[in-house]
Amino acid sequence: KVSYPCVVLNRMTDLQTRNDQYQTLVDPEKQIYKQSSEMSIEFEVDGPYRAMILPASKEEGVLIKKRYAVFNHDGSLEELKGFELKRRGELKLIKVFQSELFEDSGS
Repeated sequence: KVSYPCVVLNRMTDLQTRNDQYQTLVDPEKQIYKQSSEMSIEFEVDGPYRAMILPASKEEGVLIKKRYAVFNHDGSLEELKGFELKRRGELKLIKVFQSELFEDSGS
């Protein structure tokens, strides 16, 4: 089954982040490399979820890695990654706020 949103997202990602200077070592003795164009980021539909929340970056052009929340159709929290709630050493105020936020969403 082909997912239209995934196809569009993969194409947009390919257009914006393709590595046109990817190099593969062909001859180790002569240090000869073959240059090619490669895209190694691909998205796929992973389960019948209601929503996936990806927080915005605080700075323009800075990407956030491994930070998201996934919700089931009944509103319960399926998965939580990268939020302060899950980290040690973060401000208690932020942890309490996020805990209340995710509890209110049905988790």
